[in-house]
Amino acid sequence: MGINVQWKRIIWLAPVVVAAALLAVFVAAQAGAEDRPAGSAVAFAQEVQPPADLGTTGQAARPRLAPGDCGRLCDNDFWASAGPAAVRAEVARGADLTAAQGDMGGQALHVAATYSGDPAAIAALLDAGADLEAANGLMGATPLHLAAGFNPEPAVTARLLDAGANPEATAVHGWSAVHLALGLNANPEVAAALMDHGADMTAQVMNADPMHAAAFNPEPAVAAMMLERGADVMTRSDTGRTSLHTAARHNPNPAVIELLLTNGADIAATTETGMTPLHAAAEYSPAPASIVRTLLARGAQAGALTDDGRTACDFAQESAHPDGETLTLLCR
Repeated sequence: MGINVQWKRIIWLAPVVVAAALLAVFVAAQAGAEDRPAGSAVAFAQEVQPPADLGTTGQAARPRLAPGDCGRLCDNDFWASAGPAAVRAEVARGADLTAAQGDMGGQALHVAATYSGDPAAIAALLDAGADLEAANGLMGATPLHLAAGFNPEPAVTARLLDAGANPEATAVHGWSAVHLALGLNANPEVAAALMDHGADMTAQVMNADPMHAAAFNPEPAVAAMMLERGADVMTRSDTGRTSLHTAARHNPNPAVIELLLTNGADIAATTETGMTPLHAAAEYSPAPASIVRTLLARGAQAGALTDDGRTACDFAQESAHPDGETLTLLCR
């Protein structure tokens, strides 16, 4: 897998901010009327750390850090290439492993869990005394939450779990690491690592179970992995939503819709208010035309009525951002 250079250009807090916004939208949707951009599973670069950075040559070593300064351990670019020796060198110059960074409150291990592709580097940080269960200030997320949601390298998640990270610890709104892995990480092997370490695959969070989280992910391989492991494609929320409702409402990738339907999702399933997946797509889909077209091609009925007598056309017209092509498909 190739290097995602964009991840090396942004500050480490950026994905956490994005996740908080996405999860807030998803949580509100799950609890009310009924969240994550597509990504690709990538490995981080394993470059050789320059000897001068390690302080192991005749060149002058880096100066000691002031108290409360975590140094390069809180720099995402450092973790894109750092190995165990580089970590130990930063610790030796006094890096504070418990220093909270800015309003988000993340520590060095939070940054490493997000950006490092080297489980040995993670182990070096843990050996130095990093707090495995520290919660950051924005999401109440532990390093495991961030590795699960944002790091495409499953060995990092596995290393944290092997060190004793709690897979059932919850962040904001009660989200567990497995929900974040399924909903936000494009590499299904990350969620699989959590399952292999005993993560609860039936946990409900804000009216969504793990299969709904997988249906939210634009990478079809994530939902496919869940189905291969025996997940019920027709699992329902407390309001009667199926995973197909979730995909139709939140997922921009028609391939996820196709996958769910091929594996037994009911295109005519209704919620407790009579909404079908087509209604959900018409109202809120981030890619309404392509999702609506896919559902119609698979037999969805544009004239189906909710309990209060509304069609998918009505929902499309009432959408906050009406789409002309979607209106043409539904309102003939």
